Amino acid sequence: LALTIKEGHTVRANLYWMVAAGVRVGQTPALRPALAPLVDWEAAQRPLWLDAIRHWRARADLAEARRGAVKRDGAKAGADLDRLQHDLAAIEAELGPEPPEPRLFAEDCTSEALGRRLAGNAERMAVVSSEGRKVLQIARGRYTDGKAGDLDLWLKGHAGDPHRVDRQGRPPYDLHAPCLSALLTVQPDALQSIGQDPEARASGFLARFLYVCPPSGG
Repeated sequence: LALTIKEGHTVRANLYWMVAAGVRVGQTPALRPALAPLVDWEAAQRPLWLDAIRHWRARADLAEARRGAVKRDGAKAGADLDRLQHDLAAIEAELGPEPPEPRLFAEDCTSEALGRRLAGNAERMAVVSSEGRKVLQIARGRYTDGKAGDLDLWLKGHAGDPHRVDRQGRPPYDLHAPCLSALLTVQPDALQSIGQDPEARASGFLARFLYVCPPSGG
């Protein structure tokens, strides 16, 4: 869903929520009902996915055997290389990609891993955590020694902008119109900490969230 506020300005319907609440407020009991339908759906889909994986792996084994036969034919004198190339391409097309695991939300996840989850789930994903401190730490560069934040996917996933990743030693991936949602509960000090991060403020990362501060949350 998208809403055109004015000509040339369209926003998405996905939301980023951040709840700043103290340790005695009960974040987990409050979040559990929101997670229940997502967890139930994933649990119902998992047996279907496991069955699909078993069939895909069986096809992959057969494809490997067929590739071997085609390659052996290609080593023979006078082989029709054009036909054999066509046969190899057809084998790859028939196999197709490995079925992605059915997932609706992530939690302890780097931005790159989150991007791959999006790519494998029709570019739709949520980040939901009753302990959102670590999520914010990762976004601020937890795995880069704090030298660089990793906010691009969060910014583009909120707006639906294309996102392309090409990194040495890792398979590339493309997102054409990602849709990312978020629901994080954090202690007030975690919110204050990221609020002091110049990059988080200047990039618009913090401006994309809707904030809930219960009276007992400090």
